[in-house]
Amino acid sequence: MKTHFALTVISFLFAFSLSSCKQSSRNDYSNSELPIIDLEKEYPVKRIDIHEIADVEYIPLETTDESLLQTPNSWAVSEDTIVIFDVLQHSIFVFDGKGKHIQTIDRFGQGPEEYYTALHVEADFSKGEIYVNAHPKIVVYDFNGAYKRTIKYPSKITLPENIHHYDSDFLAIFNNSYWPTPEEKYAQKADLTPFYLINKQDGSLKEIDKRLQIKTPIHQTFKMAKGQNEYYTRLEGFNFPHILKNSNDLLLVNNGLDTLYSYKDNCLTPIILRTPSAHNMSVPKLIAPFAYTDDYFMFGIVPMDYEIGKKYDFDERMAPHYMLDRKSGEIYHIELYDSLLDSDFDVKDKRDAWNIFPHHNSINMHSKNQALGRYKTELILEKLKEGKLKGKLQEIASQLKFDDNLVVAKFKFKKMEDYLLRNG
Repeated sequence: MKTHFALTVISFLFAFSLSSCKQSSRNDYSNSELPIIDLEKEYPVKRIDIHEIADVEYIPLETTDESLLQTPNSWAVSEDTIVIFDVLQHSIFVFDGKGKHIQTIDRFGQGPEEYYTALHVEADFSKGEIYVNAHPKIVVYDFNGAYKRTIKYPSKITLPENIHHYDSDFLAIFNNSYWPTPEEKYAQKADLTPFYLINKQDGSLKEIDKRLQIKTPIHQTFKMAKGQNEYYTRLEGFNFPHILKNSNDLLLVNNGLDTLYSYKDNCLTPIILRTPSAHNMSVPKLIAPFAYTDDYFMFGIVPMDYEIGKKYDFDERMAPHYMLDRKSGEIYHIELYDSLLDSDFDVKDKRDAWNIFPHHNSINMHSKNQALGRYKTELILEKLKEGKLKGKLQEIASQLKFDDNLVVAKFKFKKMEDYLLRNG
């Protein structure tokens, strides 16, 4: 009797958990009150000092022979720890929350406990584990660099875009397998259900939700070129993430869907719609996600136009920036600036300055409502020489040398209503 009762309770709780996550079909949102991003609309321009919408903490990363960065490519950031993968040095650098160097991990190689094709890192700060995305495997180390285990990707995962800590048991991934080329024999088909949770222990996959399935994929590449080896490579296109992290809340974006979703506590929730559908546009416009918090969604709108791609050094981060107020649904075309750096400086005009403001490609933020900026030392010193710096940035710059590591800006976003009360 006790066993029967226990099974009944478990069944009820499981059914309740499923029902609490139940949502409408993705085709039923036409009359909903979800905010809508109209990609053909002209939005009002707002010029915003980043300090108006976020508390900014500037963190100079310590520079020593053991901590000198060259090409910091991937970041995992908590309140008190910064983990960076330097793709040129094939090394993982660990700093504390104030920028002091703690550890450098170099396990580059082709051995069973090493990584070779690594591009990205992620961390589980509560478990003290670092995950190195080195397809066809994920190699796990502790924060001292000691090997713990290897997670093998299932064969269907052909190109994991990045890895994101989801909870104590799972990482979240987007299988970016789609590779369209003019010749069928070189093409790779799209994974029509590309969002997965992957088990941190055995690598088993769990499809997140059937509503994320697409019918026709839309790639971020619009021009291919045949190389000497006869394989086609991307000549013109854009690179932006399909998953953004706001602590334990994941924003899921797919070019082939008209709905942007939140995935939190094992529940998938539609939160934003786009119109018109990319499938209905002769030149598709794509949403490039930049930052995601409880109150804000920052993004770019990028036309898949070859003429744009031909511009020298054009990058998706140079597209117009927009900010969605998730509470009211209002959207602004924003021009962000940092009043402590240079109020007149337009970040989109200078290639080396793109990463000053929140652009979350290859950055995993583990603290809620936060984002990261990266200020190159040469830019800071240039502005110091021009007499543009103020406050904390001026103080930091006065201690920097030209070859020092960059300065990290941690943005802790304020509530949107506070900004609107001050600015109307």
